[in-house]
Amino acid sequence: MTTNSAPDNMFDIPDEFDDALGNPLVEGAIRLPFFTPFIWATNGQKINKAIAKENPAMYFGGWTMRDDDMAQMAEYYNDGAVLPSWISQVMEGDGGEFTVFMKRQIYVALIGGRQRWEKNNPDDPNEKARSHYQALCFLAGRPKDEKGIAYFKPYGPVVLTVRGFQAQNLRQAFMDCEMRTRIARKQSMPNKPNGAHISMFYFNFGNFGDQPDFKLVGKTEGKQSTITPISLNLPTDVKEITVDLLKQSFVGRDIAEEVIDYRKRADEWLNAWKNDKAEVEKPEAIPQESEVNPVDRDFPPSED
Repeated sequence: MTTNSAPDNMFDIPDEFDDALGNPLVEGAIRLPFFTPFIWATNGQKINKAIAKENPAMYFGGWTMRDDDMAQMAEYYNDGAVLPSWISQVMEGDGGEFTVFMKRQIYVALIGGRQRWEKNNPDDPNEKARSHYQALCFLAGRPKDEKGIAYFKPYGPVVLTVRGFQAQNLRQAFMDCEMRTRIARKQSMPNKPNGAHISMFYFNFGNFGDQPDFKLVGKTEGKQSTITPISLNLPTDVKEITVDLLKQSFVGRDIAEEVIDYRKRADEWLNAWKNDKAEVEKPEAIPQESEVNPVDRDFPPSED
């Protein structure tokens, strides 16, 4: 006589993973208690077409990190070398020239996020609020080995910080990621009610395609601007998202334990905005706020 046993889970993760991480898509002037570079979305510009090969993010859009944060990332995670594929760029700001590092696409595992609605002048009833979203993630590189096979190289925690329309784009990209991978994640760990946790995997976010996606935003004439929307690089057909694909993106047992630790230690930071007195009431529609090109208007990005 044979008996049916429960199918085995595919991924080796700590038992406390789901309870510790909760839902990373639920968001909440607290500083994180560990080194965490802030990376902000950068809009590409048509005038930068001539330097598209030299620095793709300047034309297509992508991500930007401060040079001092890159220096510490290099020291902590890459034997002192700048993280591969990040391009050094001199920018002009209110305080003069400054140096940043830019990249068109990044791989991250989402740990948790927080969102608030804010105004430059909270007392102005005519000013429309804009969304500010920050996502705590674990950053990885995607180099190739001696045989030319790509693999994930884990680095460390970072915060993706975005405002206005890009905040909505990034949150939507994370939600799309969760929804598209849901079936495969359940198949990969059938002994868990919700399957494998979304934070167990690296996914690719940024700007993709052979041509830049320039999108005009804003309804007020004279205040419109062009952005290059942040998106997710993952098949839209869920049938193409298989367990084998997830296996390639798995962070691994050791990083899973680090993710749990970062999530626990970041709890106060993730929830700080829930009771933020400066927060304004969420408007019924997405705020029609001009985006700033090519970098976030607050340089360097604030941590609160």
